[in-house]
Amino acid sequence: MSETKKGPKIIFATIPLRARSNHLPIASLAIMTALKRHGYGNVSLYEINIMRPAYEQTIAYFREQKPDIIGLSAVVSTSYAFVKQLSADLRKMFPNVLIVCGGNLVANVNVLMAKTEIDICCTGEGEVTMCELVDAYVAGKMTPRDLGAIKGIAFRDEKKEMVITPYAPQLADREIFEVDWDLADETAGVDRCFPAELEHHGVNVSDIRYYDPKRRGKTFGRFYASKGCVARCTFCHRFTKGIRYVPVDLIEKRMKEFVERYNIGYVYFNDENFGTHAAWLHPFCDMIKKFDLLWGVGGIRVNRIDAVSLKKMYDAGCTSVAYGTETGSEKMLAVMEKAVTLADNYRITKLTPAANLYYVPQMVIGMPGEDEETIEDTKRFLAKVYTEDAFYHPEELQVNYAQALPGTPLYESGRLNGHIEPTVDGEEAYLFRVSDKNARDLDSTVNHTRLRI
Repeated sequence: MSETKKGPKIIFATIPLRARSNHLPIASLAIMTALKRHGYGNVSLYEINIMRPAYEQTIAYFREQKPDIIGLSAVVSTSYAFVKQLSADLRKMFPNVLIVCGGNLVANVNVLMAKTEIDICCTGEGEVTMCELVDAYVAGKMTPRDLGAIKGIAFRDEKKEMVITPYAPQLADREIFEVDWDLADETAGVDRCFPAELEHHGVNVSDIRYYDPKRRGKTFGRFYASKGCVARCTFCHRFTKGIRYVPVDLIEKRMKEFVERYNIGYVYFNDENFGTHAAWLHPFCDMIKKFDLLWGVGGIRVNRIDAVSLKKMYDAGCTSVAYGTETGSEKMLAVMEKAVTLADNYRITKLTPAANLYYVPQMVIGMPGEDEETIEDTKRFLAKVYTEDAFYHPEELQVNYAQALPGTPLYESGRLNGHIEPTVDGEEAYLFRVSDKNARDLDSTVNHTRLRI
């Protein structure tokens, strides 16, 4: 580790998700950790998403802090309205501050560069890119020519034309999600990421193991074991390619500190694509069983899991899993490019309760090509699932409308078919329309079908 430099004052701010949540700001913390280890110790996090201060308080905070560099973590594309307003107000306060934006909102970099006060967008993983960017800032090398040598960013040149540099190399599997937890502890609000007892989000409280007296007083925490996915569904966006699993020995080391520091009793893995490879999953189960924790999983591919693995997960403390079943129509599975079959979806609805694991079917309707017949297919699929096994309760079904997010084939389909006007003004209007909206919100839904909704 290099000697800590005085360096510029850098503040990261989490942009609010659609609803208050206890999601750990893992991306911001990982980039802050990289900067700290690179020698820039004057770095902090303002947790807007968790704290939800009044907007005036946010402005007052930045006015008091007087940062040199501000990093906005816009994890979801539905945060555009907030980012535009905040960047404009920050620019009024600090004409010379460097404002950097990262996260999935950057998939609409053309709008951000044209319509907001963002100076630079980070177009992928930010750990290396931000270190290089701050190095350039400290050295006074911020001309378009200088910035053009930094991979993984977008900016405007002297003519106000957008420049996008090549993607930065992806981090190695042992480098992803590396967090200095001292930085987390220094951030107001992060303690809310570790709620106690029945406040857990997504916890299966029907599992009898949850009520073991030894688990009283323990907290809930979110963790990450992998990054990416083996597929690219047409409604899903990510900057990185493929999937990287954190090696099991490193997860064990990280979890030991995490569990002890925050008195964790239940861990929820927020991975997009958990446990695809049995060669990783089975040793992982052997490892986590030693912690005597309960845990859940946020995303598993329906065609890459089997009864043996599910049982092993349960025996290791897993209580709940989530899959992207999405539809009961073979046609719509193809449109979504799920790379699975309806038989895969149905098979998993049998294997999961047989392994004593909790699961709520999650469906997406309204993709291009959806019609009365495909809706009936989904209804028949759900009727079969819910009537054949008393494990499933209809009131727990989750249904969302297809939400076209920038960077996805669904978004491009919307532009090509006139649902989203393919101009900067038209795309901004769409981003305003979906700002702070969930995929289940009918008033903001763009109808990509010929059905009436």
